[in-house]
Amino acid sequence: MLHERLTQAGPLKDCLIVLIPPYATLVAAPKQRNTNAKKSDLRAGRIPEGWQDKPVKLSHKDRHAR
Repeated sequence: MLHERLTQAGPLKDCLIVLIPPYATLVAAPKQRNTNAKKSDLRAGRIPEGWQDKPVKLSHKDRHAR
């Protein structure tokens, strides 16, 4: 019921809904940011240091986006 009312009110972009009966809390979703060094590596077509040994992280990152 609460979820229906919230979605009717508008889109819940970048928010998490934490439902703990009888209360509900809207929590902002954490934003992932790359450091300047990682950004420059990605722009140069290189894989940032520490990412090569984490194939799951590589599959989640869009390394070709602009």
